[in-house]
Amino acid sequence: MCIAGVFGGLESGVTAKTTAMFLESAYFDAGYIRKTAKKHTLSTDASFRFERGADPEICVFALKRAAMLIKELAGGEISSEIIDVYPQPIKPVQVKLAYKRINSLIGEEVPVTLVKSILKSLDIIITSETAEELNVIVPLYRSDVTRDVDIIEDILRIYGYNTVKVAEKVNSTLSYAPKPDSEKLKNLVSDLLVSRGSNEAMSNSLTKGSYYDGLQQHSASSSAKILNPLSNDLNVLRQTLFFGLMEAVKRNKNYKTGNIRLFEFGNCYSYKTGAA
Repeated sequence: MCIAGVFGGLESGVTAKTTAMFLESAYFDAGYIRKTAKKHTLSTDASFRFERGADPEICVFALKRAAMLIKELAGGEISSEIIDVYPQPIKPVQVKLAYKRINSLIGEEVPVTLVKSILKSLDIIITSETAEELNVIVPLYRSDVTRDVDIIEDILRIYGYNTVKVAEKVNSTLSYAPKPDSEKLKNLVSDLLVSRGSNEAMSNSLTKGSYYDGLQQHSASSSAKILNPLSNDLNVLRQTLFFGLMEAVKRNKNYKTGNIRLFEFGNCYSYKTGAA
């Protein structure tokens, strides 16, 4: 009938002659949807939605709402009861939230009563508390909140960034050790290359992850992957400038540009297991 959560089937779709419908309201795991969409090279509204996490508790409500609208607007009749299949209910995330941690990350002491009030407004349930910390349960529709720092970010958002006081004086230690001026060196090399007929390029820091498949020096496992990439062609951060320059050469070749000489300065990125 369809590729669940990604693509609907033509034969199972609704047409102007449809008189009977089977309504399904489902929840799909974001990770599986992402893998399926990537495998079949499909980017749809459905996959875009489910990849970013949906609320598993809204399925029955959404089904009832859809059935009611069909009945009211199209004159339909509901012919059966709801069949709810939910064999392994998803458990909400439980997080320990220390007041010391909240104040440390925000940069000032936030009143305990205000913290509790903000958590209540965010539908975050406090299950137990001590003088030092809170144990909370995150609602299932907040699939992006899994750590204490995620909750603290929300607390700060409600508390107000402009509320946090900025120190009038900043203390720092100055180093007088001479260091090479990287910008001067970069300009020197650039001038030399330009004088020899080269052009400076500036490619995207995001690139295609498949470029690194099979490589040893820049392996695919070392790629820093984007959680929600805009496309499969921009799903990792570059480990080398080489592929960006090769894409630029290819584009210029397609435009019939001759004598292509390019160079680029830029940051490269790699992922190390266990690194923050």
